[in-house]
This record gives sequence, C-alpha cells and structure tokens, in this order.
Amino acid sequence: RPALGISMLEDYMKLRYYGEKGVAVSYVAELGPAKKAGLRGISKDQNGRIYLGDLLLKMNETEINSHDDIYHALDKLKIGDSIKITYSREGKKLTTNLKLESTNDIKFEK
Repeated sequence: RPALGISMLEDYMKLRYYGEKGVAVSYVAELGPAKKAGLRGISKDQNGRIYLGDLLLKMNETEINSHDDIYHALDKLKIGDSIKITYSREGKKLTTNLKLESTNDIKFEK
C-alpha cells in the first residue's frame, strides 16, 4: 500500500487547533517521503514550546479534510507515484511534490 510517511493528529485535536479544513500532521517519519518533501510534524523546542505541524489541504486536486479522505486518495494511487501536496504552514499556503513509498519501507521511530 502507498504511504506518505506521516502520523495524523486525531480529528478532535485538529478541530481545536486548526479548524475544520485539512488533516494535521503530528509526526513525519525520518526517512519517509513526507520528510524528503519538507513536511513537518509537531515539534518542541528546548524551552518546551510546542510548534504545530503542517496542515494537509490537498493531494493532487483532491481536498483532504479527514483521515478517510487521505486513505481514499491513496487507494487510487500506486507505490512510486509522484503527487502534489498542498498544505498550510504558519498561515501560508504552500505546495510540494513527493513520491509515494510502500508502508513496509517506512520506519516510524520517536
């Protein structure tokens, strides 16, 4: 199965911090496609201040507003496909491209 290499924030937390649109990235796998494309998850600095991760808005031209939206979009794609991601970071709308990898090849470590 193709994957982005991210963990997503639960919907109730996303609503609290981001609103209704998009899917919030909580963690990005270190060597995964999302990291290679420059996407960021939630982080904390040395003083304990928390920084929110990116908010995914679109995969190619498909709007993303839930975990199901991501899974349905990925179901139509293959490992190795390149996709355009539209996302929001600190209030700015940005785009990047990434190449999907197999869920088996992505390691999630914290």
